[in-house]
Amino acid sequence: MCINMLEYYSQFQAPSKSEAIEYVTSKLIGTYSVYGVTEEDIRSIASIQFDYFGSLGSRAAWMCETSTRLTNNVEHTIQERFAIKN
Repeated sequence: MCINMLEYYSQFQAPSKSEAIEYVTSKLIGTYSVYGVTEEDIRSIASIQFDYFGSLGSRAAWMCETSTRLTNNVEHTIQERFAIKN
């Protein structure tokens, strides 16, 4: 079942840049807003990190791998830029 699902989603493109940025922002804003990090801060960092990836692969790759990597890269950058220790 899982393999069939991955095969199915591999036929679709990963989210657009704006969709990926919105995904990451929605995942991280709750955690970092208490430190004074704004949605705009996260979107700006996510945009830069997105550009480093080049391609996010297919929708299956996004769901299994690149969404987590992009989110982790943005989170790491936020922590460095705002001197947040977790």
